Amino acid sequence: MATGWPMKTTYANGDVYSASDVNDTNGTINLLQTSTLSRAGGKNVIINGGMDIWQRGTSSTAVGYGSADRWYQNNAGGTGTFAQETTTVPTGARYAMKFTASSSAAPQIHQYIETMQVIPLQGQTVTLSASMGASTSTAMGLDLAYTTSVDSGAGASWTTITPTSTTSGTSVTTYQRLNSVYSIPSTATSLRVRLYSVNNIANTVVVYFGNVQLELGSYATTFSRAGGTIQGELAACQRYYEKSYRQAVVPGTSGSDTNDSVVPISSVANNESYQTYRFAVTKRTDATITTYSYNGVTNRSSNSSGTDYGANSADPWRASQSMFIVRNSSGSSMTIDAARFIYLNWVASAEL
Repeated sequence: MATGWPMKTTYANGDVYSASDVNDTNGTINLLQTSTLSRAGGKNVIINGGMDIWQRGTSSTAVGYGSADRWYQNNAGGTGTFAQETTTVPTGARYAMKFTASSSAAPQIHQYIETMQVIPLQGQTVTLSASMGASTSTAMGLDLAYTTSVDSGAGASWTTITPTSTTSGTSVTTYQRLNSVYSIPSTATSLRVRLYSVNNIANTVVVYFGNVQLELGSYATTFSRAGGTIQGELAACQRYYEKSYRQAVVPGTSGSDTNDSVVPISSVANNESYQTYRFAVTKRTDATITTYSYNGVTNRSSNSSGTDYGANSADPWRASQSMFIVRNSSGSSMTIDAARFIYLNWVASAEL
């Protein structure tokens, strides 16, 4: 098959676009090869498919959201740790997610795709692809499921979509690109992407996930970030989760002073508000807020010396998609010292 652009590139009014303008002399349609396709943002529905953003931290043993943004961690049996990988990564990537088993385990990661993203895919053919590897030969899988409810998440009842073609179940050691092609039901309003080990893996075995992509069409193209750039990817993640801390600081870390706030009064009465925080990115829905003091204690703020005020001194109030207010609900007034600022960090979650 020939590759390249159509032979004729300029047309005058009344010109006919003929077969010879798009075919070679053998009548073969000219197509761009997969390797030459654009890396522009937008084709990939998966947010943080390259595992670039880790706002919550770089290691977690818990079920739920605990490490790479937008990825819900689950273990169908046994124990182990999900963590950031910096050495054994797909070609062209800086990071991957790895799971290291500490007993026989069946790790899997999910991404839940909200209704706003799913509606354009209804009735369409899509391809899901991911780079997966393992420390010893391991069968790895990927699948796609749907619901007919709005913005479904971890607690939903999911129906798996049967692929029209797939390499899911392939045994891997070094990274291999696995892919499946699906027809999205016209009634689908939420989607779940799942990557997993087909069978339980033994203690100390490591499996790797990276460069995940869901796109329109019947074949997998070169991986690209949903946001196009690192900054775009961070902004896409922040629609679901945002923090006031530096990106490398795990929320709740004691001694973090990254969010100093000026309070130009000498005291804050009980039930009085004293700060408003606006998000960098509008959230998917009204956010759930957790506040932290300088010492990492929830629902408290600290004075300029790092001493915590009382319980509920940093009570998040009137949270919306764009902002929230902090008020003193400690039951007594807060004395603001002469420096007239406090320490108060926060996270805002609108995850599925």
